[in-house]
Amino acid sequence: MPARRRRYSCIHAVPEPAPRTRATRPKPLLSEAERIAAKAKRAQNKVLREARKLWEAALPDAWTEPGSSRSAPFRHPRGTHVMYRSDAKKAFGLTEREILTLPHETIPCAWAVKTYFALRDIRALHHRKVQADAHAQPQQDMRLVYVRVLERTGTRDWQTQKNYDVLGEMTLFEYDRRYSPEGVAKRKREDAERKAVDA
Repeated sequence: MPARRRRYSCIHAVPEPAPRTRATRPKPLLSEAERIAAKAKRAQNKVLREARKLWEAALPDAWTEPGSSRSAPFRHPRGTHVMYRSDAKKAFGLTEREILTLPHETIPCAWAVKTYFALRDIRALHHRKVQADAHAQPQQDMRLVYVRVLERTGTRDWQTQKNYDVLGEMTLFEYDRRYSPEGVAKRKREDAERKAVDA
């Protein structure tokens, strides 16, 4: 019988790692009500995807300045209430492609480029999206949404942020109460009555 040979191993040998086994999570058991709700949610998402396809197909091309002249760039008229692009997208649930279909004023700054969209145009676009059933939250009460609004007050010929004043951050309900034609007329009456009492 041949002698049994002894096996030697290097002292620096590293043992091979054990193969990883992916832990499988147990499939959650749903109740009958949860299964019905999940099925309804999937059907709702499918309808939303189809509506979004039709909505996006009907969107116009991105807005461009008339004539694209640097000597006479687009400017919002004085008194226009506007929002920044990022604020408008977040508050009204709009995409980049959707909001760029609206007229806007662009002002370069030292650290970024500021883009101003008219609030009335933003609200009209949001309304059309909801009517097309393409909005993810059509039942959201927009009166409770906070918006940061600026007003075009300056008349400088060049593009500068000094042409805009910040009106503040408020809900749309507060904004409509303050700046709707009825709200403006009410404030004027109150100011006139206050001046009459002080006189």
